[in-house]
Amino acid sequence: MAAVLAGRRVQPLIVDMVRRLRERPAKLGLRPDNRISSLLAQCIIDEIQVPPDLLRDAFEWIARSTREETSVIRRLYVARYGQILADTVSAAYMSSETNVGNLGGALANIALTRLGWSQDTGLTQELAERLSSLMKSREAVEKASGALAAMHIAYLSSGSGAPQTSCRREHHSQDCWAR
Repeated sequence: MAAVLAGRRVQPLIVDMVRRLRERPAKLGLRPDNRISSLLAQCIIDEIQVPPDLLRDAFEWIARSTREETSVIRRLYVARYGQILADTVSAAYMSSETNVGNLGGALANIALTRLGWSQDTGLTQELAERLSSLMKSREAVEKASGALAAMHIAYLSSGSGAPQTSCRREHHSQDCWAR
């Protein structure tokens, strides 16, 4: 909230946060810092005043440094600048040779949010058809987002990425997700 109240004077803070995200993965053996990306995302969700170039730079580095299983990307996508996020992540994914795993996770989360999917809804026939349609698109980024979204659902449904729920603990089976 303090960032919002700072108005345009918030820009040096945002530039510093983006710089920290950009430098952290470059350091050998260090994992991305989700705290910084979460704080930066919250500032954007709260509609801080930054120029468009800095907003796109922030989006790219949030996506590059945010682990796939976090909800940061989904929260950003449904906020005011969601389409700018989607365009920025798509461009970065298609042109990048580094951090493609995190960018792919962000692209999958954007696609799944756009399609209205949540872990509670699971994989329905309608969603399967919509994912198939994305994967048949002429646009490479649409094909990638459809395939990545399908992989994300498969990963969560396999139990590998599934959170511990009472259903899972009680039954020790994967068919809990089908209920």
